[in-house]
Amino acid sequence: MGIYALSLAVALITVATFFHEQIAGALGLSPPADSLFVSLGFLGGGISGGCGVVLAVAGLFLRSGPDRQQLCRLAPSLVILCAFTFIFILLLVAHFRGAENPPPLRPGETITI
Repeated sequence: MGIYALSLAVALITVATFFHEQIAGALGLSPPADSLFVSLGFLGGGISGGCGVVLAVAGLFLRSGPDRQQLCRLAPSLVILCAFTFIFILLLVAHFRGAENPPPLRPGETITI
């Protein structure tokens, strides 16, 4: 359950970071409501991530006991966590690579300051 909570945390932070404008436009949110949405996304991601770390560490300690010999498959949950993390890193790199140069002005265009 801890790894799923960590996956939820990465997903919430990804949505709050990269897709808040699209969600605010779809829901018709005002700019203050949009910033509240981002703040709540970060808060939910932080809480979910903290709980996920605590659950994962507690699960590791409980798993090592002599009476806990149940079969536990970690691969699917780790694949989900790695996929969400990869998507976040991919979007972060794309954001940094695309934000360097603004589009060039066409002939006859002016800049309004």
